[in-house]
Amino acid sequence: MKNKKLLLVALLLIIVALAAACSLFAPNEEAAGSCELVISCETILANEEALKGLSADKKSLIPENGYIVAPISLDFYENETVLQLVQRFAQKERLHIDVVDGSYITGIGNIYGGDCGELSGWLFFVNGESSMVGANEAMLSDGDIIEFKYTCDMGADLGLEW
Repeated sequence: MKNKKLLLVALLLIIVALAAACSLFAPNEEAAGSCELVISCETILANEEALKGLSADKKSLIPENGYIVAPISLDFYENETVLQLVQRFAQKERLHIDVVDGSYITGIGNIYGGDCGELSGWLFFVNGESSMVGANEAMLSDGDIIEFKYTCDMGADLGLEW
């Protein structure tokens, strides 16, 4: 009987500790606004050369519709950057994100820059415009549309001219 009580107390303590730990990771502030997030690798599907060069393992990572994350509405918090939003979302959804130098996303869903040639990688857009700052510097505004798009040709396949 005493062992059962001790076990029950220990279980209760574990539950309380887990609840406290979860509250540490949840923002204590109210949302400052909402935005839409899209993560797409459609360009790979549209590029036969890129597809040919991919291993079977890499091909299996590319969704049939090209969307790693179909358009989804997310709340963001005061002074939260695009990078912080994406990292928070990725952690919640267990989506692999690889960031270099605290600013550049080199891999999403285990699809990396360089997988489809030396000019391939991830670019991000805010409201349809290619961002001129890193994801760690881009601040969010209510109603923003944030798109991460994979390019096989330094953005030319996304309509960008450098």
